[in-house]
Amino acid sequence: MNVLKRIILLTLAFTTSVAAQGAFSVIFDDDPGSTLYRDASFGFANNGDYLKLGGGNNDKLPLDATRRYSGTVCGVLEYNHGSGGNWEMFIASNGWQTRDFSSYDSLVFYINGPATIPAGELPKIGLEEATSSAKTPLIALAPYVTLDGDTATWQRVSIPLSALEPFGGFSLASFKAVRFAAHGVTSSARTLWIDLIAVLRVSGGPAPLPPLSTERLLDTLQYTAFQYFWNEANPANGLVKDRSAPGAPASIAAVGFGLSALTIGVDRGWVTRESARDRVLTTLKTFWEKPQGSSVSETIGYRGWFYHWLDMNSATRLYTPSWKSELSSIDSGLLLAGILDAQMYFSGSDSTETMVRSLADSIFHRVDWDWMASGGSTLSMGWFPEVGGYFLGAQWIGYNEAMILYILGMGATTNPLRGSAWGAWTSDYQWRTYAGYDHVAYPALFTHQYSHCWIDFRSIQDGYMREKGITYFENSRRATLANRAYCIDNPLGYSDYGYDIWGLTACDGPTEYRERGAPFGYDDGTIAPTAAISSIPFTPEESIQAAHAMYERYGANLFGQYGFRDAFNIKVNWFAADYIGIDEGPIIIMIENHLRQTVWNRFMLHPVVKAGLAAAGFQTVTGVAEDGQSDPQRFSLAQNYPNPFNPTTAIEFHIPTLSLVSLKVYDLLGREVISLVEEVLPSGTYIRHWNARGLPSGMYYYRLAAAGHRETKKMILVR
Repeated sequence: MNVLKRIILLTLAFTTSVAAQGAFSVIFDDDPGSTLYRDASFGFANNGDYLKLGGGNNDKLPLDATRRYSGTVCGVLEYNHGSGGNWEMFIASNGWQTRDFSSYDSLVFYINGPATIPAGELPKIGLEEATSSAKTPLIALAPYVTLDGDTATWQRVSIPLSALEPFGGFSLASFKAVRFAAHGVTSSARTLWIDLIAVLRVSGGPAPLPPLSTERLLDTLQYTAFQYFWNEANPANGLVKDRSAPGAPASIAAVGFGLSALTIGVDRGWVTRESARDRVLTTLKTFWEKPQGSSVSETIGYRGWFYHWLDMNSATRLYTPSWKSELSSIDSGLLLAGILDAQMYFSGSDSTETMVRSLADSIFHRVDWDWMASGGSTLSMGWFPEVGGYFLGAQWIGYNEAMILYILGMGATTNPLRGSAWGAWTSDYQWRTYAGYDHVAYPALFTHQYSHCWIDFRSIQDGYMREKGITYFENSRRATLANRAYCIDNPLGYSDYGYDIWGLTACDGPTEYRERGAPFGYDDGTIAPTAAISSIPFTPEESIQAAHAMYERYGANLFGQYGFRDAFNIKVNWFAADYIGIDEGPIIIMIENHLRQTVWNRFMLHPVVKAGLAAAGFQTVTGVAEDGQSDPQRFSLAQNYPNPFNPTTAIEFHIPTLSLVSLKVYDLLGREVISLVEEVLPSGTYIRHWNARGLPSGMYYYRLAAAGHRETKKMILVR
């Protein structure tokens, strides 16, 4: 199904009534941190009035997951108003963002309720701005809707922003919140359900897209990425195009990402297991059967390695007067990772899956790792067959995307890398700090993502990271937050950079494809959506926020058949035309790892991966500090017990000094499930018990935050 049709079918009602009329920007749909209350809200009642409130301070908008128009929850206004009293509820964008709505025309949202509410007892409504907290006049909601008690039918409310004039000191350029307030005296308590609050622009701006909840947006991003690997492949040989442009060659890295994408497609029901395994078998036959050799053309590789770029039809080295592909070590490594992942996934006893596993073994064990290292400890970046053959002068050394390459090479049983390879690789690490985030630095975010697509670094450390007290997963989290902090600081003053528009990595730009990165890297105002989205396991809240913002703000200029196009630069009003395979791969895989960990779980069981990690000196750890600093020893958060559990478990933590302590539980989407602790505690060891009765089985996370220290662990609820 065409992906835009698929999105429209998911949200048909809003599409026909709002999005078809013009561009929109969502203020409230789901909450990124909780299914119980809206964090970006504030409410109160006084002088005898009643307003149902939630949250730790009892001042938040309650949410209801059983009654909703869109997404997974709706807001609940349950109120009672008497003479002389008052209640008000302010509902803001995620994170209390300041929004520029100066070019929008209307406020639009949906309401429903369990019973009829007389017109005079419906709330008043207005807006508040951020700069001075100035407010528009409050106007009656009743002229714009009738709440008839039909709980099955949500009603659309559309209020022209001009109806809220005169604005006085209020400015739409610094919108802060929608304001609901008491109106007529109520004869009894009233309940109003509110969902999908947005502003609408009737004309101008990018072509609109239907709004998506977080769950639907992540599903759509995975589905569109899968469609890229299914549609932009040659079914006769399994090769995947580097990019969507007509005539583009195959990228072997895209093939590797695509093999894992096929397994996700099977699990999600987007392709049958039979169709996927046939495509995988075709692909592996191509890489096993096509000739290898030292000639300059008509080969697929040499000494088990493969050329970076291949002709989509002949599956041999791209060799033209203007483009002579190198034999690429890193791109071969990414291809091999996908092959080993497919080998683990297709574990059936039928002849096709048996052949998949056999070919994967043959392809991997043919690689001559020692040759690519020229008999030394570090791998060359590549080799050319011209003039008798020569290696590129550059070696893979110091932190970058090649971490997985070394782990696979050290785990090989045929011509493996030397035991000294890992020490040589880490010897040129650069430990730097930006915005309080200490980390092994590399400016482009793809270097912090590619190896993590397959290897789960959350609970393992090598010798270098043991000295620093963190893991490579935590390192990537800090590097991502430093990249985002740079965009918020925006030292070069580029358009749209900020808390929700960020992410610098290698990508197309207005004039060229090149590596971009921050901090400490090249920046010309070009943002790549894959940079933020593929960081979702490290920074779920920030990455989801960025995905929503880019989808909503730039619409069809940036989003299309295969999801987000490669990049954009608002300063020069440029949007990339192409979708790129090495963008799509990390997006689908990293969302999968964030939500379900399926790729991580099976890849970490591969004997080659186990051997490689052991050879590199990795050991298991139980907890890692997330405060950005290098010393995690001041606080401790124990593994819950029992684990797995049903339905109760105990969580122990230690606080070394008087601190404001927060201990919260989250689901896999990063939504807050419950706050177990939110208080000032003296030093000591504490235990909190959690009863998960009524919640579904699955993985949950619990996070301790105190005095700038953060620590997270996972636990499993089994019914």
